[in-house]
Amino acid sequence: MSTPIKEFLLKSLRNSTLFEPLPDEVVLALFKKLQIVNFSANENIIHKGDQGNSMYILFSGVVKVHDKEHTLIELGAEDVFGEMALLDNGIRSMSVTSVTASQAGELSRDDFFEVMRNYPDLFRFMIGILSSRLRAQNEVLLTQYRKRENELTALVRIRTEELEKRNQELSEALEQIKQSQEQLVRHAKLASLGEMISDIAHEIQNPLNFVTNFSELCADILKDIDYVEDEAEREELIGDLRMNIDKINHHGWRAETILKGMLMHSRRERGQKEAANLNSICSESIKVAIYNMKVKNPSLVCDLERKYDENLPDFDFVKQDIFRLITNILDNAQYAVNERMKKENDSSYIGKITLTTYQKNGKICLSIRDNGTGIPDELKEKVFQPFFTTKPLGEGTGFGLSMSFDIVHSHGGTIDFSSKPGLTEFIVQFPIQ
Repeated sequence: MSTPIKEFLLKSLRNSTLFEPLPDEVVLALFKKLQIVNFSANENIIHKGDQGNSMYILFSGVVKVHDKEHTLIELGAEDVFGEMALLDNGIRSMSVTSVTASQAGELSRDDFFEVMRNYPDLFRFMIGILSSRLRAQNEVLLTQYRKRENELTALVRIRTEELEKRNQELSEALEQIKQSQEQLVRHAKLASLGEMISDIAHEIQNPLNFVTNFSELCADILKDIDYVEDEAEREELIGDLRMNIDKINHHGWRAETILKGMLMHSRRERGQKEAANLNSICSESIKVAIYNMKVKNPSLVCDLERKYDENLPDFDFVKQDIFRLITNILDNAQYAVNERMKKENDSSYIGKITLTTYQKNGKICLSIRDNGTGIPDELKEKVFQPFFTTKPLGEGTGFGLSMSFDIVHSHGGTIDFSSKPGLTEFIVQFPIQ
């Protein structure tokens, strides 16, 4: 690498929005990991839908960011792209193609995390940068809506005010998450702090990307509508605008749900323990589970069987926590049964969930079994990790079993499971006092 290229790339890396706040020694360590790569004109650099594993700093040439049909922006020398791949091991949201022959410095995700392990304080900066980006995106969104003063602008302004309130709540929640970070680490739910930062970035970035993209679409529609004279076409544009605003609200709610789940998971305080019988808590949980099943999956045929040991002694429980524990496991069991019913499409299949209480070796035990899809072997070690979920985007936050793990251990108990196709069993044990 020639001296001019070195100086240029180091300057560009130091001035990038992602790395600018970092100490010089960290930036220099990252710079040393850069690899020079060359691209010919019209070469695909990043493919939308592929898993991201590196970022790029352009030294020369022009590239475009696009989704095949629309070009969002063209980038030139000193511009950085693909940097979210360093924090998020998810799929690429856009494609990048060279417009002209181009040369760039490439930093891989593996090299990035190798530097991160040598500089633990880097995580604090990453949290701050993510928070700043969220606030910046929100400000851009609000500014776009305030530019209009006609009747349509008034409608957009109402939606914007709702978003502003929600985004303020997200900002406050992010601050509380940073304060509770130490507690999350002590619970040892993640293999490393770097993995936690990556998961937070991924979970927050998804709904944030939707909010940003749909807000830009709204702005484009507002520009077009001023030049449309045909009333039918105008009404169609207004309909598109309303639909996009609904999507913005939905994904704002999605981000808020994720953050609230994170806060609930990391809180220190729990309710007051009191003597209670596990059978009675199970009965209350089953009622809620049956109701949820009828609401979420009305077509699901599932037999929910209960087998109680009537001689169970009372135990000092935090009732609402044990209730949450049982409903979380039952909800996952119902989901697994429903997924098997959809995949097999077999009218003879009947889902079955069995809840059993018993005593064994001086312990109060709870077993919940289902004949659903089962948990693949490669996913078993992740079951109790925060943010991990096999449910589609929008249907699960990945906190249910992680929170259940904390609840059980706060009562001095243990939770374990076994699973194979067609049979999954979770077993919870509490020492008899």
